[in-house]
Order: sequence, then C-alpha cells, then structure tokens
Amino acid sequence: MDNVNEKYLKGFNHAYLLAKNNPELLQEILKTNSLNDYIQGLKDGKYFFEQNQTKLRTQELKKLYSQKERSQDKDLER
Repeated sequence: MDNVNEKYLKGFNHAYLLAKNNPELLQEILKTNSLNDYIQGLKDGKYFFEQNQTKLRTQELKKLYSQKERSQDKDLER
C-alpha cells in the first residue's frame, strides 16, 4: 500500500463520501478536464461506490426473493 499515491487515495476516499452524501457535487467536480491523481482517485472512488451499491442491492433482492420463496413454501404445506 506504500505505492499508492497519497493524492489518489484522498480523491478516492473523498469521492466515496461525496457519492454517498452529495452525489450532485461530485458530479459537478468530475466535469473538470484535469486528469491529475486526485481527480483520477475521485473517478475511481465514484465507480467503486456505484459498484458496491449495485452489489448491496443485488444481495438485498436475493434475500427478499429467498424470503418470498420460503413463505410460499409454507403456504403449500398447509
């Protein structure tokens, strides 16, 4: 982890927080044409946040589907 650029890491962490709490602001910041390490960290952090949210939603849907199936199985036993 010593090889990770400090500016990139800050951008990544800031993007994650902004994506969670103020996605509109993050979107405005990312409209910049600059491609420094901080901006790249912001872009990657936003992408990571979105992927994580998708994963969490998928897990939640699977859980709900599983609960629905179990309740239908119980109805069939009666």
